Formats: sequence, structure tokens, C-alpha cells
Amino acid sequence: MGLFNKKQKQQDYIALVRKTAEEAMPELKGWDMTLTASKSSAMSTFKKAGGYLLKNVAANVAASVVGLRVHFNENPFEEIMFITCFKGTDIYFLSIGDGLSKENLTIDNDMCFHFTGAEIQSLKKGFGKKVTLNLRDDGKFMFTYGVGAGTIYSIPEGDKQLESFIKLF
Repeated sequence: MGLFNKKQKQQDYIALVRKTAEEAMPELKGWDMTLTASKSSAMSTFKKAGGYLLKNVAANVAASVVGLRVHFNENPFEEIMFITCFKGTDIYFLSIGDGLSKENLTIDNDMCFHFTGAEIQSLKKGFGKKVTLNLRDDGKFMFTYGVGAGTIYSIPEGDKQLESFIKLF
């Protein structure tokens, strides 16, 4: 493998993303995955409103998953990256901080979310790759996809699968 073999490095990163999600929650094995991002200020507002915190992620995270712990500061422009897993009408957002490690990704249990088809009223694609997940209880969860486009920190096939998932709603 050459020093500048971008395609292989991207495949290695995709494998790391999948491994991280599946070790945290083995039931996600075989699900479609991609990377998404949301503003940290929107996440803290959503979390304070009682929004669907995925409490069982902490119990399911494999003890072997170790790495640098990402601490979020209060910069309202900071983005939180998620490994987003989706299948049928369910979607999980597993927070991985800035997600730029090539060797270890750590799930932040306090910023993980799960939405079921029963909770989702609609998914609306906005300008570019912005998406608003509208909930039946009038809540909203906004995120973008296409994270890291053109770099090894992207999952282009997962982005295409997410576009198909959005069309279901």
C-alpha cells in the first residue's frame, strides 16, 4: 500500500466506523451506516428538552473500545459527528465527537439518540445535505450528511443509502 493510497485509507476508516458502531451495539450489525453531523448547541437544546437519549448505549459499549475521550466545549458552532445507523424505519445517532481519529473512535454515551418509525413524523431534506427529522411530538432533530466528502473521513455509499432512507418518509 502506497503512502498516498486514499481509497484504501478510506476503506480502513469505513471499517473502523462500522466496527465502532457494532461493538457499541451488536444489534446494529448489518445495518446501513453513514456519518452525519449536528451543531453542538442544537444537541444541548434537544437533550435538555428530554429528547430520546439512548440510555442503553452505555451498558452496551464493549469494554475493549478505548481511545481518546472527546470533551465538548460550549462553542455554538462546533459540530458533533455521529455514526448514523438506519434500517427499516429506525435510525440511531451514535456520537463520536469530531470523528477524525484514524485508529480509535469513542462513542459519547451522553449524546446518542434513537428514533423509531412510531416517533418520526417525517424526514425533510433541505438545501444541500441538510435534513430535519420531524417528530410526532413536535420535536425536531436537524443534521447534515455528506460529512467529510472527498476525504477519507466519508462514507459515500452510506450517504446514498441515507438518501433512499429519507425518501421512505
